[in-house]
Amino acid sequence: MLSASIGSNHSALKGINMTSTNIYRQTFLYIKKHNVTGKLYFGKTVNNPEKYKGSGINWGKHLKEFGSNVSTLWYCLFLDKNTLIDFALNFSKSHNIVESDQWLNMCVENGIGGGNGKISHTKEWNDKISKALKDRPKSEAHKKSISEATKLTADKKGRKLKPPKRGSLEHIEKLRNAKLGKKRKPRSKEHSDNISKSLIGENNPQFGKKQSETHRHNRSIAVKEWWRKRKLIDPQTL
Repeated sequence: MLSASIGSNHSALKGINMTSTNIYRQTFLYIKKHNVTGKLYFGKTVNNPEKYKGSGINWGKHLKEFGSNVSTLWYCLFLDKNTLIDFALNFSKSHNIVESDQWLNMCVENGIGGGNGKISHTKEWNDKISKALKDRPKSEAHKKSISEATKLTADKKGRKLKPPKRGSLEHIEKLRNAKLGKKRKPRSKEHSDNISKSLIGENNPQFGKKQSETHRHNRSIAVKEWWRKRKLIDPQTL
């Protein structure tokens, strides 16, 4: 069924001048089939379509999970931009590549997206993707990974810090242990004097600025609250 439809679409192109004066960067549209799972992917490339394995988030994950044993069912060279876009959009729509379980495309192929441009989706499309991701069940291992990645740690002063985006918790702990027991080199008198001079008079960012009574009052409360939490002082003693 698929081969017949591809053949008819391909035959229809014979009457179209794909090498017209509207020359566009040579682009191939292709169809890939995974030989293990039978899943399909419709895409575009400017490279050799027979050697190119295909791109796309879902397709890439599929190849990573099931291997790169894929076949090229069909490909065609386009040099006319309008013809390229029309064919890509019509094929995407007629084969329902986004909704069909047979295809692993996340979005409609327009022939010029990917590395050569951006595809802007409608609000309805974005809402649909957002809902699909929210409703997707998470495994216990996935939940544990998210928990560990977002877990808060505390420094010696009790301040809560989020771990950096890069590096596992084991790596962070290894770095922490490497620094335990090491004291920071004290500042020299010259260094301290330079810092002091840089904050005196007009060099101070707050120089010449007058703070309102409300601001000073709020600042005083905030400082006292910070000390209360740090030293666990009874609020009545403030």
